[in-house]
Amino acid sequence: MSNTKSMTTSNVQLARCEPTIAINRTPSNKLHEIVEPVLISQKPKIRNWGGTFTSTPACLFQPKTVLQCCAIIELARRMGNIECRALGRGHSPGDLPFTQGWLLQMDNLSGLVAIDTSVPTATVLAGTYVSDMHGMLENAAVPLGMPNLGSISEQTIGGLISTATHGTGYSFPVISAAVESMRIICALDEAEGGTQVISCSRKQNADLFNATLCGLGATGLLVEVTIKVDHWFKLKQISEECKFEDLIGPETSTPSIATYWSADQMDEHTLPMLQSRSKRAALKGIQKAKELIGVNEDSVDANDGLAIKRPMSLGKLLAHKPHLVPGCPASRLPKYHTKDPSSIYPIDSVNSEIEKDELDEETRVAQSRLETLGQSSQHVRIAWVPHAGMCTVMRMNKTLEPIQAPGVFSRVYGRVVGYHFLQLLIFMSRYRPSMLGNVNRFAYWLTHPSRPSDPSESSVPAKPIAADANQKAITEDPSQFANGTFDPTRLGSSSSLNRDPEPLNPTNPRSVLVDAAPRVFNFDCLFQQYTNEWAIPLSCLGSTLRAMRDWLKEEEEISKRGGGEQVHFPVEIRFVDADGIWLSPCHGRKTVYIGIVQYRPYDLPIKYRSLFAKFEVLMRHFGGRPHWAKAHTCGPTELARLYPNLSDFLALRKSKDPDGIFLNPYVRRHLLGDLRAEASPRIFKSRL
Repeated sequence: MSNTKSMTTSNVQLARCEPTIAINRTPSNKLHEIVEPVLISQKPKIRNWGGTFTSTPACLFQPKTVLQCCAIIELARRMGNIECRALGRGHSPGDLPFTQGWLLQMDNLSGLVAIDTSVPTATVLAGTYVSDMHGMLENAAVPLGMPNLGSISEQTIGGLISTATHGTGYSFPVISAAVESMRIICALDEAEGGTQVISCSRKQNADLFNATLCGLGATGLLVEVTIKVDHWFKLKQISEECKFEDLIGPETSTPSIATYWSADQMDEHTLPMLQSRSKRAALKGIQKAKELIGVNEDSVDANDGLAIKRPMSLGKLLAHKPHLVPGCPASRLPKYHTKDPSSIYPIDSVNSEIEKDELDEETRVAQSRLETLGQSSQHVRIAWVPHAGMCTVMRMNKTLEPIQAPGVFSRVYGRVVGYHFLQLLIFMSRYRPSMLGNVNRFAYWLTHPSRPSDPSESSVPAKPIAADANQKAITEDPSQFANGTFDPTRLGSSSSLNRDPEPLNPTNPRSVLVDAAPRVFNFDCLFQQYTNEWAIPLSCLGSTLRAMRDWLKEEEEISKRGGGEQVHFPVEIRFVDADGIWLSPCHGRKTVYIGIVQYRPYDLPIKYRSLFAKFEVLMRHFGGRPHWAKAHTCGPTELARLYPNLSDFLALRKSKDPDGIFLNPYVRRHLLGDLRAEASPRIFKSRL
């Protein structure tokens, strides 16, 4: 590499060296000598960041070199196929990294190997934290940065890739799509050479490469990554507070589901015209109800004649009778199949699982409005507060403007009120759940502006800041932002790289943040939490959010009578482009991630199971795919319908790990359909 500048020490180069002789020919006593210095403890208690899962592996290792990693895996193979899993800081909200076998904590296998400024790319060891990569890249001879990031940078780069972690951006894929090549330790059988390091890329071992870009740690142990990066840049984020109905339209009880209601299912909430709780009175009222809502004889259930069919708001149906919400129809299931494993991004065609002419007018308008919003800036993120009926629309674009960061007072206020006081309020709501709606509304009022506080920071000009010539330079080829080829230096002294987005409403409160990209992409996830996130087709976004709004509003009404499910805030909504990665939640379709959280104040449990179960019913109805790093209930039959290339992944996994060294309860449960108790998430649950 003529333009490569190495910023590594001799220790990093030593750490990445492969065994000088085949590891499967190394005597077992020698392997024990290699791994003994990095065996930290036996049966340690390991807990994830959210405090929701706890593991007690048989052994915990902290390898510092690729040789030590190979020796650990080979010993596990020889000693009865002991399960081996990699761990970083444990930020996965689910039990994906946990095992009762051997756990390899990878953060000592870290460091920058090389930077190639001609592409540009960075090569790092897989245990390197993304947060550390920011400094490594920024301090390069030509300052560099990651082109896109998720909500946090606390993961290792290996963990980030293994779950196809995403950021937000209509034309930005999952971060794994930027990977150029990898080195992976695979546990092949003895006839194929046993444990060995395999290099892969789009041109070399392309099937292994594709599978590992979202491999869940099941294809092997990732030890080195080369990833595309970008020239260092700042982002300008314009945050706008608006009513949620301004995005998704007024309540009209749509989308709706036509369903049968029997006398046993009717109550004063689901069929208001039948006020009596008495079954006899309900039966007498059926004929009158049919006349009131125009039900003809064809709408009567032929089996018992005691049911009527009527449309009902999908959201309200979910609140009262979630088991009546149908699953995803076959017409909405993904059909895109990656034929060439080297086809990662961009891909030739993208699925659209729902046509706009299938939608009612209000939902069609909402869908169009949301798609336009998603394309209004390079990165768009929406934080919705259901109880307040408000949302914050955050739109981010590259900029050359000077940094405008929050002042000391704002930071202190945010920490005291937005963290400590909020945690106290949520703690109090554990003992009186009906107050949570008021808590959320009060917290929103405390932490979000009701008007621009400082014209110099909050006013958002609707006209472009950049000079016309500079603006033309960027809009001619918008793909340059997604593929990392943009060079900000060619814009000279321009004060902004992109036109500021038009305000959704000129009267909406707005605020501006300009800072280095990682400090804008990332945000404080506050305290420990249960979390659930699904990826739905972009084409279903309007329908999903309108149904979700009806559902959560109905749950709040039910809570006033002593029941119902209450959601914390925010509900996070992010846009991601389609890709060809076999197990990527964005495979074959433009995608929107919707995530909900239930905070755990002071590390205490809080009610969440029923809420998450209903949320999953809604996501399934619209063909959603679960975030792999978070707890979910999908099994192999359902996943096969959602991932057309699942069989390719499973075949590849079996060929590279025939003895199941890299399996664990999560993989066995979700991908292999293992229903035994030892594969249940309950074995790692902190509190049941």
